[in-house]
Amino acid sequence: MKLDHPEHPAPPDAVARKGIRPVICYPVEGLPRPDLAACRAAREGWSLVQEVLVPPREARTFEVPAGWFFRIVSIEGPQVGDLNLFAAGNLGERFFSGKTRALHGTHLSTGDRMWSCLPWLRPMATITDDTLDWYGFDAFGGSVHDVIGTRCDPYTHALFLAAISITTAAIQPDAGGGGAVGPAAARGRTACA
Repeated sequence: MKLDHPEHPAPPDAVARKGIRPVICYPVEGLPRPDLAACRAAREGWSLVQEVLVPPREARTFEVPAGWFFRIVSIEGPQVGDLNLFAAGNLGERFFSGKTRALHGTHLSTGDRMWSCLPWLRPMATITDDTLDWYGFDAFGGSVHDVIGTRCDPYTHALFLAAISITTAAIQPDAGGGGAVGPAAARGRTACA
């Protein structure tokens, strides 16, 4: 939802401003690095303990003891799946996508960790292998395994569904909206078309 063109003219020192090196808020080189060689060695000879199949548009849970591995595989071609992590015995400690993004960037791959929320802020999982790392970043800036936003949740879904329904009803006369966007059509929400 970014504008195609800026609405305001650039200041005279715009080039100088854009040339200033960014300040790194989190010097991630100071974080302890996972021992990927040890992780790869531990995976040698591993055996399957449990398999969980997650049907489309559904959810499943499984428990992974500390120090164990789990693997996520798309078995029916390209798919989208959301992963939520919770600490065993404390559902209040859960995956914090915002802090993970701040520490590792918008897309995760081998060696990146998935961090828990405050006040714990500790690694909940470490990516030890990524069979899709060949993708890298495409010409559109996209990649795989993003932590750009939150995982799917009914609140975000309802927000988008409500916005679409309200706007549709407001602009379609046969939908009872009279073809105008206004407070009555918006039912107390902002509707823009």
